[in-house]
Amino acid sequence: MGTHPNVPATLSSNTSTTLAQHLTSNPKLVGDKVNEKFEVKDGNLPFLFKVLSIGTALSIQAHPDKKLAERLFKDHGDIYKGTYSPLGRNTFLAIRLSCWRIRWP
Repeated sequence: MGTHPNVPATLSSNTSTTLAQHLTSNPKLVGDKVNEKFEVKDGNLPFLFKVLSIGTALSIQAHPDKKLAERLFKDHGDIYKGTYSPLGRNTFLAIRLSCWRIRWP
């Protein structure tokens, strides 16, 4: 659903074209304000889009602080490629798509 290189989205009208390729050819689709603020390059969006289902157990994610992220990216860029942002921050937005209740044993 996004432009992450490990699982890039493709266009429904042309599945051989990735979303990043399409955004590179059409940078106005991202918007001038986003392009200016985040310096969007190569069609990559400045966020990682995720859809999580609470119908099953969720994985736990641990995000390093900026100093550790820089070191991991420098020392192991082959493993951590695409996961370090020089902006040093993550922005999260959660939207509930359906009703749910928490059941406790």
